[in-house]
Amino acid sequence: MPPVYPGPQGATREIPLPQIFRGCWRGIVPRVDRIVPLDPLAGDTIWLTKEYTLCYKQTGYAGKWQLTFAESSVANRLATDQRQIIRVKSVTGPDSAELTAFLHFRAPAVTLFGLPGRMNTLDELSHLHCFVTSDQQAMNVQAMVFVETNGRPSVDIYWHAQFVREPSSGPS
Repeated sequence: MPPVYPGPQGATREIPLPQIFRGCWRGIVPRVDRIVPLDPLAGDTIWLTKEYTLCYKQTGYAGKWQLTFAESSVANRLATDQRQIIRVKSVTGPDSAELTAFLHFRAPAVTLFGLPGRMNTLDELSHLHCFVTSDQQAMNVQAMVFVETNGRPSVDIYWHAQFVREPSSGPS
């Protein structure tokens, strides 16, 4: 049975990002810097390429700036049952912020011969440290990802990537 994710509890408030973040950003994470095993029984962990899209746009009657679209997904056709949520955790400076991303999916383990094996349920909790470059066309992202496999802590993963601003979505 898939996990149940709680909805907002009481009054919640979206943390506004600085103007420099406005627009849409796309990034791909094809490889990682380091994998730290947490469970000796976890075996070898294979990173599946992740794709991110973050859009911070003006919406609604009052014209508030909000993270209107945020998505992370596994760029692998064998991954199924993908669900995700991304939220602004904090603003750490005029060009930097921290986001929290949760990604749930199912993917087959890879056997000794590189063939798909039994299906695993994976939950990834990522802390993204985002820094917009001085030309405001790229965002450097450093991440720490806590991974549970089949409900058991398995690895911590560290990666960095550069997300690019989509054309015509710069700060206003």
